Amino acid sequence: MSDENVCSVCWDNFKFPKMLPCKHSFCISCLHEFLGGLTDKSNLICPLCREPCYVPDKGFTDFPTNYFVPVEKTPKLCQECQKLPVYKNCYLCSTIICKQCDRLHSHGKKSDKQGDDDTENGSIASLPPHLHWALMHQNMKTELLCQQISMFVGEFLPIDDIRKSVRSIAVSRTGGAYVRLNENEFLLKYDKHGKIVNRIPLHADAATVLETMDGSLLISHFALKAVVCYGNGSPDSKHFYFVKTPTFHPIGMTELQNRNIAVSGPTHLCTAKCKNNDCELSKTSPGVLHIYTRQGTLVKEIKQDIMEPIFNFPTEIASNNRTETIAVCDTHLNKVIIIDYDGKVRGFFKGWKLPFTLFSENFHPSSVCSTADGYFLVADPHKECLHILNPYGKFIGIVRGEDGDSLADSSAVCVDAENNIWVGHHSQGTITVLKPSCFKNKFDQLRFPFLNGEDLRLPFFPGLHLDPN
Repeated sequence: MSDENVCSVCWDNFKFPKMLPCKHSFCISCLHEFLGGLTDKSNLICPLCREPCYVPDKGFTDFPTNYFVPVEKTPKLCQECQKLPVYKNCYLCSTIICKQCDRLHSHGKKSDKQGDDDTENGSIASLPPHLHWALMHQNMKTELLCQQISMFVGEFLPIDDIRKSVRSIAVSRTGGAYVRLNENEFLLKYDKHGKIVNRIPLHADAATVLETMDGSLLISHFALKAVVCYGNGSPDSKHFYFVKTPTFHPIGMTELQNRNIAVSGPTHLCTAKCKNNDCELSKTSPGVLHIYTRQGTLVKEIKQDIMEPIFNFPTEIASNNRTETIAVCDTHLNKVIIIDYDGKVRGFFKGWKLPFTLFSENFHPSSVCSTADGYFLVADPHKECLHILNPYGKFIGIVRGEDGDSLADSSAVCVDAENNIWVGHHSQGTITVLKPSCFKNKFDQLRFPFLNGEDLRLPFFPGLHLDPN
């Protein structure tokens, strides 16, 4: 089959082929996948010839359909219910659905026939087509390599038996990042070279930090069951309760597109009386996610699904304001759950291991953050890399340090205003700051021109010009 008869993005028969002004055709779902869901009046770059193309008013659907190329045969029955006749093709995930299923369709949700396992081979069907091909051939789609800018030890209290771990890292809009260290009475703000530029005395033991769009600093105090506002973050600023959460212990926080604040946490927090991981109350108590206005008024509680709780032990969370989705790390369910602002589950990620059992099969998401373009980075202390997920939880690659071990034992992660990646380490008490430098891709010799050009940009780090290695 000639190159013109297959989509150059998924390298498969066309599914609803759309022709760009440059005369190159692609599956409409591949256009959304490759271009990050672009639907407004913006210029896009053709993945083949790199020619700018103007998007019509109604998005990709307004591009002319190419009827002169072979297309994949459309099923007669809905791919979700397997009963009713086909009504449309989902432009985001290419699922063929009936009119009834269209109202309930979720891009990350699998049918009962597929099962709910999203690990290893079970996740291949939900991956982008080009990554699916790579996994079948034991290759990876994208391995983003980073240069180390700095590595420094956190300022811990001078106590011999203290556990030196980095609890959380949060980006500052004015540069640098806030670092929460274990057993430290201060919240520390560092620049990217490891210099402390601010020390903020804490009201009580804290978990995570959030600097809002208006410059306020919110800190979750899980033991107090409260989120405290520290004004503008200056050492002499007064603190006050932003919101009290008597029904759960707040840990994760993120600011949404409408400037509401989402706060998550477990309803039961283990103490010294609990027997480590054998605490039955911790296993059965559902987690909670609340959404508050900027004035601290509760507007929504996301607690349970129709049949079972969505969360068990939610910790850190991050939001994608472009798709209005929230990624939630659940350390008991060992997965990242993607929900929308209404609380509907849109997808989940239960880990992925490299071929030849290079990594262990266990997945323990410890931290999640979003990039400037809305992708999610997930840290796992048992891996020497970060997972890259799309806004609906699909795995699209990994981030690794050029020296091989700079991302080991990672417990916290954030991307700062300069697109540098900050990683805190679980037991070493160190913070590593990395800058994306290049990427490796196994498709370089298989006619993928958008990976071979001189002007290369990764969608999850916009503005970066990288050279393939």
